[in-house]
Amino acid sequence: MGLGILYLSLAQDLNLPIHGVNLPNHFILCYCDEHHIHHESDQPDNQTPGGVLFYINPFSQGTIINKAEVSEFLSHLELPVDERNCGPCGSVDIIRRLIGNVAYGYERSGHIRQAEKMRELLMFVETGATEMPSPGTSAEGGESAEGGTL
Repeated sequence: MGLGILYLSLAQDLNLPIHGVNLPNHFILCYCDEHHIHHESDQPDNQTPGGVLFYINPFSQGTIINKAEVSEFLSHLELPVDERNCGPCGSVDIIRRLIGNVAYGYERSGHIRQAEKMRELLMFVETGATEMPSPGTSAEGGESAEGGTL
């Protein structure tokens, strides 16, 4: 996912209309027609969500992917082809996904406390809170089992 974020950052510096796509199981990018952004309810059948012209797979040397390939990928997962799955997503969505990936990595490697801290951070991001809990407290406001910071 880090490579995709790097690609996205460079594209933004170059003023290219490239956005993240929260494709399940695979973070990709899309190049959008910024003047013809479609919402899910008003997009024609031949249009991709969000005015997407094409998709980019940064993990496969920037391979260009079309709507049919994304649709096929989603059908294998038995998921709908819609704005949520294959339209452009915002920065907060990318941050949520990144934190979730880090938490999952910690869990798989047996670092449960670090995973819990990432889940607390994810809750903070998802609730839109304006202040992080102070070090040594949980997101719910109680004392944590172990002091320290994220």
